[in-house]
Amino acid sequence: TVSGCAEKRWALLLCCVVVLCLCSCRTAQMIARQSDLREVLLSGETEEADALVESSGEKYNDDLVFAMDAGWINYYNGDYDNAIRFFTAAENLAEARKPKSIKNFIGTLAIGANASDFSATDYEHIFINIGLALSYYGKGEPDEVFVEIRKIDSKLTDYALNAKDKNSVLEELMTLEVSDPYNWKDGEGRTGSFTPPEEAEQYTFSPFASYLSMLFYRAEGDVSNSEIDFKRLAAISRFTPDADDVKVPQGKARVTVVSVEGLIPQKHDESVMARTMLPPLKYKDQNGKQVCVPGLPYSHKVAWSVLPEHSVSDIVRTTVRCSDGSSVEETVIEDVALAAKKSLSVNTESEFLKSYYRGYTRLKTSWFGIARVYAEMKKKSPALAFAFLVSSLNAVNKSEKADLRLGSFLPGNIKCAGMTLEPGVYDFTVEYLMSDGTSVTRVFSGVKVREKGLNLIVSECIK
Repeated sequence: TVSGCAEKRWALLLCCVVVLCLCSCRTAQMIARQSDLREVLLSGETEEADALVESSGEKYNDDLVFAMDAGWINYYNGDYDNAIRFFTAAENLAEARKPKSIKNFIGTLAIGANASDFSATDYEHIFINIGLALSYYGKGEPDEVFVEIRKIDSKLTDYALNAKDKNSVLEELMTLEVSDPYNWKDGEGRTGSFTPPEEAEQYTFSPFASYLSMLFYRAEGDVSNSEIDFKRLAAISRFTPDADDVKVPQGKARVTVVSVEGLIPQKHDESVMARTMLPPLKYKDQNGKQVCVPGLPYSHKVAWSVLPEHSVSDIVRTTVRCSDGSSVEETVIEDVALAAKKSLSVNTESEFLKSYYRGYTRLKTSWFGIARVYAEMKKKSPALAFAFLVSSLNAVNKSEKADLRLGSFLPGNIKCAGMTLEPGVYDFTVEYLMSDGTSVTRVFSGVKVREKGLNLIVSECIK
């Protein structure tokens, strides 16, 4: 019979493990719903996806992820009012949850990755405002679009918790327990090592936001600020805007077509089992007798998330055709999937170290309670005690999961093309050539192209 104290310790430990497992289960439920929504959306059924996301709130374990997803799905469906409502809620939550200091960051270390509130990464912060800008433009409110563009510029230059600072804090914590967390041996004695991703890059510049800023300044007649954005694009991004985007030839009109295409990929997890030595334990049982439990070599789980860099899209070429007979092929202005990959990779090292620290300390702390129960059970049934020991330690390990949460419906990439035309009324067709040779078209009829002001067409193809 296990002692009453030991039973209480085990019950408390079990409750902690159950809570962590439930959080992981709710995250798995959310990711399954995101996969269902993506399948519907990629099939072209935007109205069905819109209706489905509205009833999906209870399937999500985080309000911020839900608000981001609902914002983009409503935008793709052309429901701009609801898109703005959800994006605004997402912006407020993202700002409130942004780590403000190292102290704030340290406070999250012991919490399971899926048990803490989701915190948006740099690119997600910016694309909430890009979603707002596109939604306001869809509603015909250009002044609000410009407000969002200015907010983006301010956020990109704002203070962000430096990834190196976070990693250095984690390394100091880990070296108190483990000499080298980056290199380990698994249960079979095989060696392994972790190398931070080479593609890691903080998201500090949005080519698309800068391009919109350039167009809006030009439309207002502010050539000086328009040229600043033009030069910044040419210097920093792979995309080089046309000179006509800044200064339209006398008597001509400039029309810009933007395409929002595909979706960013979903995260997947990677994990290893790192070998450790659980320390020996000495204690006095309820009869005052000293009990010794020998140390135990065991492995703890380390898990982190990985995002593929390629957009989920079947589109191989996008062509804009004008009713005057001219045509132009769109070029990628922002590879959102690649930017997301780079931005998330900045946090991969700290995510690995946090999981290592969590997994090691959780297993070590749990061991003190489990070992006592094991010692008491061993007096009655060694076989049952050993089964309890293994299953308990495995249960603790299973509670360590990678955080696979993210805004799952951001576009995979954004393309654009410009045409310099005579002022007038035109029809435009945006043709998306798919990998199987078929085409999807979006038609914009009776578009008035003015000599002054902004002539902007925004098209979407989530395939």
